[in-house]
Amino acid sequence: MLRKHASLLLVSALCPLLTLLAEEAAKAMPEKAADYPELVTTKGEIFRQVAVTRVEADALLVRHEGGMARISLFDLSPELQARYDFDPVVALKRYRENLATQRELRKTALLEAEKRHAAAIRIEAARERLEVAKAEWIPVEATVILIREEGALLSAKRIEMVPTRVRSTLGFLNEGPPERTLVAFSTGPVLLMDPPEGLRAGQKWRGYLNPVTERFVIDRATGLPTVPAHRGASAAP
Repeated sequence: MLRKHASLLLVSALCPLLTLLAEEAAKAMPEKAADYPELVTTKGEIFRQVAVTRVEADALLVRHEGGMARISLFDLSPELQARYDFDPVVALKRYRENLATQRELRKTALLEAEKRHAAAIRIEAARERLEVAKAEWIPVEATVILIREEGALLSAKRIEMVPTRVRSTLGFLNEGPPERTLVAFSTGPVLLMDPPEGLRAGQKWRGYLNPVTERFVIDRATGLPTVPAHRGASAAP
């Protein structure tokens, strides 16, 4: 039993050492030797100290003294093509597949870049509108009644800061901190013409409404164009 226990302790002690030796040996292993001291394509490109790392149907992936490269088998001599079992029909099919894939990737990348650019423009426009709104429009708190094609129907109340008076311990009346109150924005619902994405009925909305009515839209209860439509800016664009 003691001998078995001692053997286990010896193995446990040697494991880290063996792992370290294996790692050092792997680091010390030389890179693959060059397959070609010099490789010249039919286009006149020259690659030196070329080591082939992968063979594809239409190309060689290589490491050379200048880095990494993908060399088309169409651009190599017949002797080299034969050495790598080059089949022009298969290679042309693979080339076209790769070309189509690259086109799709470029198209996707372009569309994503356009989306990011458009989003950045919208964010900047929202920030600029918010700065104007803070200075010139009316701060409101609202509840979304309904989302319509024209915008969001709101029950809106304007936020007003009412001055207060505070009596001091000596009996003098001094100005106190302003009191925040809510006052109806209009006699009925209003339409927020450009609501933020994702706004839903029943949600709260805080922001600023342009006091100027852009137009009147139909009140579905009466069928008359009596609902004032206003442009707005969310408090947090």
